[in-house]
Amino acid sequence: MSHTTFKYEKPVNSDWLVYEDDSISRYSRDNVVIGANQTVVAGQPLEWGDVGKTFAIPMTDGTAGNGMAGIAISDVVTGAATQTIAAISRHARVIFTKLYFPTGTSQTIKDNTKAAMKTALPSIVFTEADI
Repeated sequence: MSHTTFKYEKPVNSDWLVYEDDSISRYSRDNVVIGANQTVVAGQPLEWGDVGKTFAIPMTDGTAGNGMAGIAISDVVTGAATQTIAAISRHARVIFTKLYFPTGTSQTIKDNTKAAMKTALPSIVFTEADI
C-alpha cells in the first residue's frame, strides 16, 4: 500500500476560500508541479500541462483543453526549473468571483474556466457571496 506525502502548506486565510477539509491530511489538496518560467498567484485556477503533472496557467481561451487541476494556494515564480506547491482540488467551497485572473482576462475566459472547473473538479462548490 502506498500513500502520498503532501507538501506542507499552512491553512489558507483568504477572501476566496470559504471552506476546505481541514483534517490532518488536508484531504482537499493535491501536490502540483508548476511548469518552468511561470508566475502563479494564490487563488489562481490551474490547468494540467502537456508533460506529466506539470501545470500551466489556464490557456488564453479558458476552455481547459488539458483539464482543470485545481486552485493555487500560494504564490510561486518559477525560473528554468519546476516547483511543487499544494493546490485545492476537492472538498472545498470557494467564491469564484474572488479567484485570481491576470489583468485583462475577459469574462468569456472566466466563464469558460468556471464551467471547466465544475466538470473537472465537481467536489469544489462555488458560491458567489460570503457565507
